[in-house]
Amino acid sequence: MYQFMYSVWIKDHSDKMDDDGYEYPACIIIEAIDSTQAKEWGDRISLKFTKDNPENEILNSQVESMEEYKTSDISSVPIIKYGYEPSDREIGW
Repeated sequence: MYQFMYSVWIKDHSDKMDDDGYEYPACIIIEAIDSTQAKEWGDRISLKFTKDNPENEILNSQVESMEEYKTSDISSVPIIKYGYEPSDREIGW
C-alpha cells in the first residue's frame, strides 16, 4: 500500500454562516493501492459526511502524491487505510 494526500473542499450552508456560506478544506492521508483507489475512498468518506450533515456540500476533491509533502509538517493529518470507516472525530470535520 502507498500513501496519498486526499483533499476535499466543503461548503457549509448552515444558518450560522453568512449568505455565501463558508468554504473549508479537509485533508486525509489515505493508504491505498493507487491514487484512483485513494480518491474513491476519500470521496466515499466525504460523501458520508455530507449525507449525515446535509448543510455541507462537496465542491471538489483531489489526491496527490506524498512527494509533494516531504518538507511539510503533516503530523496532524489523519491516516486512514482504504476500507476503514473513520468517525467524524477521527477526521476532524
